[in-house]
Amino acid sequence: MLRHSIKTAAAVALTLLLYWLLTPSLFDQSDATCEALFPRQAPAVLTVRTRDGKELVEKVLANRGSPQRPLTDEELAVKFRTNAATALPEAAIAALEAAVANIERLGDLEAVLAPTRSAGGKEGRLGNGDAADRGRIPPGSPSRPGSGPGSTAPA
Repeated sequence: MLRHSIKTAAAVALTLLLYWLLTPSLFDQSDATCEALFPRQAPAVLTVRTRDGKELVEKVLANRGSPQRPLTDEELAVKFRTNAATALPEAAIAALEAAVANIERLGDLEAVLAPTRSAGGKEGRLGNGDAADRGRIPPGSPSRPGSGPGSTAPA
């Protein structure tokens, strides 16, 4: 049993040593172009050197969803549904999506706002669930403009 443990320890040590020796040559993380764009973008440059010495370079300098690389309508819809699912039930998401798609024909924004009122009852929503997270700041709250002590503005 002791021999097995020594063999295992030696194999782990050798693996770690090889990883430590090879990692710097496999992953050179400095790139002036990337450094200049970060943190506004999260760019990446991948360089692959083949065995015959050929160098292949792929640069992605703009984030997906940025003005330089916009999402398609379908990708944007999937992103909306995925994010909305953290706060709204499926029926509300569908109603909100339909209302936004027809926003130019609406007389007012009630069709857009109504589906969002169910956000308070969904488990797993973002934020801590207080009124400010749901966009409803109580009257008299210091964070509500013109509603603090001594304010003459209606709450």
